[in-house]
Amino acid sequence: MSFLDTLRRIAEADGVAVRVGWTDPEVARIQAINEAGSRDGKRPPARPVLLPALDASAELIASLTGRAVAEAAAGRGPERALDELGRRLADEVRARIYSAGPANAPSTIARKGYDAPLRGPRDRILDGVTHEVGRA
Repeated sequence: MSFLDTLRRIAEADGVAVRVGWTDPEVARIQAINEAGSRDGKRPPARPVLLPALDASAELIASLTGRAVAEAAAGRGPERALDELGRRLADEVRARIYSAGPANAPSTIARKGYDAPLRGPRDRILDGVTHEVGRA
């Protein structure tokens, strides 16, 4: 295979993206508020999980993105490496949801019966974390 063929394969892989987050619009809206906190800075406080998960995964992102480019250059396509990246990033986001802080307010703990920020009886934020690979 020529150098130009390799470049063409890599260029064809351009536009394939991995997305990690929430696909349910209501859950995504709620988590967006949790990521940044309320406008007044009081309730709810910021409990970011997505960006810290990405920051903590910089080496993983670099490694699997490199593998995706190598796979594309070899003609196999980047999807498998990007799917693994998405799965592992989603796992990291879920782990951060389990350890999210700061603690809930005493009134929230009393109402819920437990202190688990970002968690609830239906766990829509935790269970809603997903990933997908496709065209950007």
